[in-house]
Amino acid sequence: MLGTIAIVPVAIVLGIVALRQVRRSGDRGRGMAIAGIAISATWVVVGTAGVLLLLDNLVERDETGRITQAGLVDELDLRPGDCVNDPDEEALLLHAVPCDAPHDSEVFARVRLAGVGWPGSDNIRRRASAACAHRIELDHLRLIDDVRWFSPDRFDWLIDDHDVICFALFDPRRRGALEPDDPVRGLLSSAAGGSARRVT
Repeated sequence: MLGTIAIVPVAIVLGIVALRQVRRSGDRGRGMAIAGIAISATWVVVGTAGVLLLLDNLVERDETGRITQAGLVDELDLRPGDCVNDPDEEALLLHAVPCDAPHDSEVFARVRLAGVGWPGSDNIRRRASAACAHRIELDHLRLIDDVRWFSPDRFDWLIDDHDVICFALFDPRRRGALEPDDPVRGLLSSAAGGSARRVT
């Protein structure tokens, strides 16, 4: 969609040029040129409305970075302590909420994997699992029914996005953020059940 919106200004310019040429030459095509301009202008309106709607639905944070109003967040902007509902590794945007609202997951760690060349999907999965399990042990999180992680695929790796995002999952949904000194539940079995950010 973004690619389509990006070419709209070009389409409008070409439509205006075509309309002028038709006027000068007397050739047919005036209706087509006007229709092209009108359709392109409609795309501008729709695209602008979509961007404004998206901006209006983004999460709001206070000065400490804590989410104060529910909304959409890019996975690149997720931080430890963010509470999320229905984390989906295929989604471009996730639905985040203040942690005092009901939620089924919380980001408890964000770990950057070292390396230059693409190490392979199996290697990434093993390292992501270990990284998240290690952070659970350090932070002594509790009430974890499962653990999920988003890990980089080959494309992410090539653009220097090496981060693993670790989620604690809750069933049923809970209110309140996890506390660092809480005892842990289901550490080892949960750590084996994560998922890749994208299937590679």
